[in-house]
Parts: sequence; C-alpha cells; structure tokens
Amino acid sequence: MEPVFVTQPALYGGGPDPTTGIDFSNRRINEYGSGEHEWRFLDLYNRATRQVGAEQHVLVVDLAAELPKDSQYFYDLVHFSKLGAVKVAAIVGQHLEPWLADRVVRKNRAASKQLQE
Repeated sequence: MEPVFVTQPALYGGGPDPTTGIDFSNRRINEYGSGEHEWRFLDLYNRATRQVGAEQHVLVVDLAAELPKDSQYFYDLVHFSKLGAVKVAAIVGQHLEPWLADRVVRKNRAASKQLQE
C-alpha cells in the first residue's frame, strides 16, 4: 500500500468566478476573513502537503492548482458539484494512471527476477 496526497482546492481566493462573475477573494466568506485571506491560509496546508510528498517520495496530485476556480465545479466554496467530481476524477486519473502503470511494471520485473533465481 502506498499513500497518494491530494491538495485541497477551493472556489475562493482566485479572483472573479468565470461562471457567475462573483469575486470571492475580496468578500468575507466566514468569520475569519475574505476569500483571499482564507485561500492563503489553506494554501499553507497545500504547500506542506507538496513539501512532505516531495521529501517522502509520495505522489502528490496538486488538485488545488489544477482544478479551475469555477463555480460549475463546486456546490459551495469547497465541495464539488457532480461536474466537479467528474473533473476531479479526470485530473486525479491523469496522475494515477502512469504512476500505477509504473508500479505494475516494477512489480512484474521483480516477480520475473524472483522466478529466474
């Protein structure tokens, strides 16, 4: 078993939403602050996720960077709509497919080597 890390995307913090035109970055989204403030806070976790992944040689899918900040993909500020779930699956799949294929090849080579010994 091997872990795979995925960063957390959010609708807020990236300027105007292309679907609605609402700019969540300068709106208060919770009791703590604006969308931009909350994005900077969430991005600290995402940076740590990327850093630990790199240090520990764990696959990191940077979903926060790859999923567009567009309300068509979210039903609220952080949860995915049905269309968002499809988009997330496509992004994650693009990273997992070659990663898994590499592991299958390595496993088959190891098994073949054991049989030859």
